Amino acid sequence: MARYFLDTGAVVGVTFLHDLWFTDSRRIFDSENSFYLTPPVVYEYCNSTDDNLLRNTDIDWDTEEGLFGKKLSNVRAAQINLDLKLQSSDDDDLSIESLTDDFLEESRVKEKVDEKSIKEYIRPNIRRFIEYTVDGRELTSEVAREVMDVLCDTIQTNARETREEIQNRVTESSVPSDERDSYKERFGFVDGFVDTVILSDVTWLDKKGVLSKIVTSDGSHMYGNRERIDTVAGLTVLFIKDELADASLPS
Repeated sequence: MARYFLDTGAVVGVTFLHDLWFTDSRRIFDSENSFYLTPPVVYEYCNSTDDNLLRNTDIDWDTEEGLFGKKLSNVRAAQINLDLKLQSSDDDDLSIESLTDDFLEESRVKEKVDEKSIKEYIRPNIRRFIEYTVDGRELTSEVAREVMDVLCDTIQTNARETREEIQNRVTESSVPSDERDSYKERFGFVDGFVDTVILSDVTWLDKKGVLSKIVTSDGSHMYGNRERIDTVAGLTVLFIKDELADASLPS
């Protein structure tokens, strides 16, 4: 059974149906490999805000801040805005496609993800859910409002349930701060303080013989520097779309 460290993107990805990396993250979590993370990943996932720093934050899985809170907040806002919009919609203007577009716009997906990626990775998941929930009914304003409520409620419920699933699925390792600090200077070429902390944690786990591979959706800071990270620390950075080891084979 292979062991991998999960960067924050993989954790966020599996949490939300409308995330760019949902399908790839789900594939990873559904494998029988072993996964690890450290508190800085939980901080980015559940606790970070504009006002709190990593070193000053009580890190826990239950707080709805961080990337988890931001995406959840966008869905809540989308639910309100969609209901208001659909109240005044003409039934003739409603379709599976229009509802899919409306959700992607109101949840700010279109604002944050390029059109090609939306079309290839996100839209099919949302469209499939909407079509399944409509279930062949005539699309009236009332039906559309019901369907979008179900979509938004389901995303929020599943996100909280998945967060608990992740907590139970992964091994969370704590790294002594003084030992972490001894590795951070190696990663001065990596932009982002938390990224350097995470890489330092993975280096510590590598030195302890736990693992040496990290899975990330960060195509620039992490994956873009994979060769240099390998050179200075001997770590293997895998992109989230890469195939992981066959868990049935020895790692």
